[in-house]
Amino acid sequence: MKKIILYSAIAALLMGSSTAFALETTKTTSSGTTKQTLEQKKAEKKAEIEKKADEKKAELEAKKAEITKRKADFQQRMTEKKKALILAYGEKMITRLEAAVDRQTKITDRIQAYAEKSENKDRVNKTEITAKLAEIQAKIADIKTTIASAKAGLPAMFNAEDPKDSFDKVRSEIKDINDTIKDVHNSLVQLVNNLKDKADKAEKEKELKDKKEHKNATSTSATSTKTND
Repeated sequence: MKKIILYSAIAALLMGSSTAFALETTKTTSSGTTKQTLEQKKAEKKAEIEKKADEKKAELEAKKAEITKRKADFQQRMTEKKKALILAYGEKMITRLEAAVDRQTKITDRIQAYAEKSENKDRVNKTEITAKLAEIQAKIADIKTTIASAKAGLPAMFNAEDPKDSFDKVRSEIKDINDTIKDVHNSLVQLVNNLKDKADKAEKEKELKDKKEHKNATSTSATSTKTND
């Protein structure tokens, strides 16, 4: 009987130890599994955060690229608009310069025709006028050449990369041409005034001569009448 009780006690003890070991083993396994799950979730969370950060970065870069493109497109449109304005300005000024030169050419032709008239031979020095007109006409010819060159160069200026530089060049050329036109204008005004002064002087001299001749004729007629009486 004592042996039976002893064996039973031993068996119970062994069963208890086995159960405790089993529980401890289960607890250890569960703890390892939980730690592994937490690390996995942590890694997944980190990967998700990194993914969102990359997506946000890509989105910002895309927006930045779009803004840069819009800015470049706007600048391109503004550049083309400036170029068009420069071209229009150049063409308008060239047209005005051509018109001014045409007027000056007509004036020189009229002066030449005036000097050629036989009835004006006592009023003008044809040789002197012809020499001065030759100088003026040479300047006008140079102006026409410069205008033609500037006109031909406008498209190249329009296609230049820097509109401001193109505008400065166009304005500078036009200013130089305009200054020469003013110089020719002043020469023509001076020549016309000289002709006018000489014409007025010749007219006065003719009037005095006519009066003197008339007076002499009257005096002669009176003397002749008195003698006959």
